[in-house]
Amino acid sequence: MLLASPNSTLFVADVGTCVGLATVHLRDAPRFEAFIQQQHAVIDDLIVHPDWRRRGIARRLYQSCEEWARERKASWVEVNVYEFNAEAYDFYASVGFTTTMRRLRKPFAG
Repeated sequence: MLLASPNSTLFVADVGTCVGLATVHLRDAPRFEAFIQQQHAVIDDLIVHPDWRRRGIARRLYQSCEEWARERKASWVEVNVYEFNAEAYDFYASVGFTTTMRRLRKPFAG
């Protein structure tokens, strides 16, 4: 459960009602000899209601996630963005994210 773990948290943008939220948690690097043993943070959700976008809410939610991760000595923060979601990609690029890997999928018919 997200809120029951010391390794995850939820941030809420509240203006009398919830207009946005972000979830972030810590993950360990894979346990392979090639990887340095360290933790990183993963933002699973960062959502702002469409009526409240372009007001800096996503940026403040992201900054809260980054601050939380830095306080826990995470080595980096990552996020997955669907290829079709250009608005999200542009947002994350604006706060300093770069592409490190692409996941490809080949669906099977029927």
